[in-house]
Amino acid sequence: MRLIIFLICFYTMCNTPLFAQPATVFEHPNVKVLTASHKMIAVLPMKISYDESALILEDEQIPKDSLATYAKRDALTCQRSMYHFLMRESGKAGMTVTVQDPDKTNLLMRRQNISLDTLANFTKDEIAKMLEVDAVLFGEIHTDKILSQEVGLALVYFAGVNAPNNESSGTFMLYEGQKGELIWSFKKDISRGSFTDADALMDLLLKKTAKRFPYFKN
Repeated sequence: MRLIIFLICFYTMCNTPLFAQPATVFEHPNVKVLTASHKMIAVLPMKISYDESALILEDEQIPKDSLATYAKRDALTCQRSMYHFLMRESGKAGMTVTVQDPDKTNLLMRRQNISLDTLANFTKDEIAKMLEVDAVLFGEIHTDKILSQEVGLALVYFAGVNAPNNESSGTFMLYEGQKGELIWSFKKDISRGSFTDADALMDLLLKKTAKRFPYFKN
């Protein structure tokens, strides 16, 4: 009986989200001056990379050559999730800028022949000028879950399957639009995070960021 109780407790602990990883925040010394006149910012499609465990979804094996396709989908999924996060938080704290709708951002990028594959070929100030915004927010996310898949990770230790560690990380960078200078960044890791989609992941990564985001009033 003690062994069974121990196994249950161990299993529960292994599947309990741990959020002890500290966040790293960078702020430009003149961030308040640089952002004071900003009226509109844009959220860019994000750079997505997967852990090897992303190849296992429930009882399905995802071919490695399919990850590039999923990465492109998740780049847009996370872009919109970031937009939703900013909209929700702005209602609580108030925000000094308007965030461009992602559909408009992506449309303007397509008109300038900027795709997910060529985004890295442009400087952030060039992109800001094309989008007619004062700053651009870019993110890099590493996760063990394919976020555009509407399935959860249902792997169970007792079934003899090695469950993923659910290790994810996000780095978010804000560049001003005149010189493309980095004025703010935020990085956080999640160890054994429990999330089902991009919105939940973004909340876990950014739930304490709002207090430090340059455009929030409070």
